[in-house]
Amino acid sequence: MLRSLRTLNKVTQHNSVKLSSKNIDRIPTPWIGDDPMISHFVRVLGAIVVVGISLPQSTRASVPAGRYVLDSVGGTVYDTKTKLTWQQIVSQSSTYAWTDAQNHCTLLNVSRGESGWRLPTLKELVSIVEDARISPSIDPTAFPSTPGHGFWSLSRSHANSANAWYVDFNGGSALTSAMSTAFSVRCVRP
Repeated sequence: MLRSLRTLNKVTQHNSVKLSSKNIDRIPTPWIGDDPMISHFVRVLGAIVVVGISLPQSTRASVPAGRYVLDSVGGTVYDTKTKLTWQQIVSQSSTYAWTDAQNHCTLLNVSRGESGWRLPTLKELVSIVEDARISPSIDPTAFPSTPGHGFWSLSRSHANSANAWYVDFNGGSALTSAMSTAFSVRCVRP
């Protein structure tokens, strides 16, 4: 059974995986080895799991009231669940390679006169995904005008050292990509 779960994790690294704060502990981990029978079964099963069922937005639950505290003057969002402060508005057109994304967050410390701004970990970034929404899959009141595409996380891929994790806010999926790929950035601080 353990080997099957590891195989499923390996397969999901190459597929779109819908992650949320409820299943963040299921982030794939690397596994070395091949078993054709298990791999085939898991690929089929993985495809079924990854597809899932999509309900109309009106029938799906939303973020609980009071989860986010908005500071429109400072342009930040405080998440009462995770105790993190997020950048509220992000550029619709600015995208960065992974290293440049980290530098962008570091520069916020200087431009805002605050400290602690950084690129969020995958677990932190997935925590603001709102499963009840798509394109973008995020609370539009707390995070208005969020583009429905990829946002970098600080988390590197264990399977490929040239890749890092990002969250696609078109549907809320967590994926890996080459660090040279240009994605949006939403910085966070404790």
